[in-house]
Amino acid sequence: VLPRRLSEHEIQAVAGFRKKGRLPAMSWCGGPALGYASIWRCSQTTEGLMGQKCPDDQRMVECIRDGLSQRAERDLLVIDLRPWKNAWANRANGGGFEGYPGCQLVFGNIENIHHVRDAWRAMGKAVKAVVEGEAGSWLRDVANSRWYDYIGSILQSTLRVIKEVVDFRCNVMLHCSDGWDRTAQATSLSMLCLDASYRTQEGFLRLVQKEWCSFGHKFRTRLALGDSPTGEFSPIFIQWLECVYQLFKQFPSAFEWSPMVLHRLAKEVFANRFGT
Repeated sequence: VLPRRLSEHEIQAVAGFRKKGRLPAMSWCGGPALGYASIWRCSQTTEGLMGQKCPDDQRMVECIRDGLSQRAERDLLVIDLRPWKNAWANRANGGGFEGYPGCQLVFGNIENIHHVRDAWRAMGKAVKAVVEGEAGSWLRDVANSRWYDYIGSILQSTLRVIKEVVDFRCNVMLHCSDGWDRTAQATSLSMLCLDASYRTQEGFLRLVQKEWCSFGHKFRTRLALGDSPTGEFSPIFIQWLECVYQLFKQFPSAFEWSPMVLHRLAKEVFANRFGT
């Protein structure tokens, strides 16, 4: 779904300005009950340190902000899910972020794949260090891994999206660097909270197919499926399943399924029987 006010030439220009051509795409719409507020996802801009601008990209962001109206009174909430230091570092390497008028840019402070990989391995060491009958250092090891700090950052960004849609009936746009790791985590968690259909058995699987598989999450690379782990290995999808589990623990009656579904998904994604 793309804005009708943009021509095909303008849309192509936006794709050329966004990293890997991942231009803003509507991923969810709330319908009349929420004033048709919608969630959009994309990748970062490619303005670089020199601040190269793309009028077509700015026009598309304006269309997203306006939504059904021709002039929105509230700024468009743009959540750059990266820590602000990382965003600026990416800009030095040819990336960027939206500094457009009419945009409220917020950084989500969700760490990148390398931090997630380190936290995952630290959690593994914490589990192996547990000795039955001894006090041990479990709590300290878990805290030092920062695994749950990163979970908290993802859930905090999710809450921002939900409040913007529910409280203000306004559109939201999210991205990280490439738009297939942290972006998938935040958008799918937001939809899980906003749309009860995704909390059914069938709907949950459809959500994974749409936000993860169809939008190009690199399952094989991130989970080293059939290959030795590389510097790109990072259990982003498993981290997301943990986020979903935390939501289930808070609102167990809101879900049609039990955490065994999450366990089965985690097991099967490593088994690599089905691909993506």
